[in-house]
Amino acid sequence: GHYTIIYGAKGVGKSKIVDEVAKGHKGVVKIALTTANSRADIIKILSKKLLGNETTFDEESLISAINKSEITPTIILDVERGGSPDLIIGLQAARSFAKSFAPYCRCLIVLSEANAVLEFGYDTHRENFIFVDEMNFEEAKVLLTNMDVKISDKDLRYIAERIGTSPAMLENLASKRGIMTVTQFVNAVLAQANQDLAALPYKPILKALKEHPEGVSPEYFGNVKFEGVDMTNPTALGTSMKNSNAIIYRIECLKYVLRSTAHRTALRTYISSHVNKFPFQPLFK
Repeated sequence: GHYTIIYGAKGVGKSKIVDEVAKGHKGVVKIALTTANSRADIIKILSKKLLGNETTFDEESLISAINKSEITPTIILDVERGGSPDLIIGLQAARSFAKSFAPYCRCLIVLSEANAVLEFGYDTHRENFIFVDEMNFEEAKVLLTNMDVKISDKDLRYIAERIGTSPAMLENLASKRGIMTVTQFVNAVLAQANQDLAALPYKPILKALKEHPEGVSPEYFGNVKFEGVDMTNPTALGTSMKNSNAIIYRIECLKYVLRSTAHRTALRTYISSHVNKFPFQPLFK
């Protein structure tokens, strides 16, 4: 009866990891969803894939077929933004489906946007969370070798320490060979991270994270409101966090964290009158 939500920052390879793990296993069905898809759409797609049924789409028939199957199916719902500006529609469809079908099959939901996880967390007895972080040094080294990118350990450690090792970022680095030096590339990534920090409207979070880079619990802010929003409510902050691309709410440890190593590096030198002058006293230290 449990289902799993896989989330993390864009570009860390969530879908690729799931695809690699699924290779060679029977009964795996992956569905690419967008924000426009409904629960009925999921049932329709699954009926076609599992039953070859092109005309009748009903949940009872689908559940009956799953129960009769020799192999317990694994259903992967990969949710991307698109088709509708309202991300919540697709997320609610995926959550509703997983909740109903988890007793009969394995259900995984892969989220394209990290803070989309804020639509979950209301059913702690059924939901499991897996956070996909940046790669470690050795994993990054293997990826670059596989892409035929020759880079010294010294340069790679510099990259890892300053801007991190997300696969998408390293693929971008590979595409810039001969165009930018390592230092120029790192500086460009840090400049974008600074822009992300500037775009975040809730500067108290940045001030708290500057003092506690490992992450800050919402309770740190007591009952303080900033720009009319309760700082202890991650869901209330969710929209702006998605738009700013700087802060992630880690639902499995209940903390606000910076999205990447690049953002942590940028925050160490980030200067803002809003950050420095925010007068609140945190509830917890």
